[in-house]
Amino acid sequence: MEREILMKILELVNKGHKVVFEEDWGGNSITVFIDDSHTHCGIPEGSFNSLVRSLHETLVRGGGLSFW
Repeated sequence: MEREILMKILELVNKGHKVVFEEDWGGNSITVFIDDSHTHCGIPEGSFNSLVRSLHETLVRGGGLSFW
């Protein structure tokens, strides 16, 4: 799963997209920006594994709250 996440980030960057990670609500959460769109991944009180699953769902499977 982690490998697929990194491969997707690499794919996006190689296609000219700007990929940025910023703080979110703390804990195991993060905000992911791709170009001018963003989404929130993970849950502050959740586990690190839930953050990884959330990143995978967003980047690899195309889910997310507010995404491209």
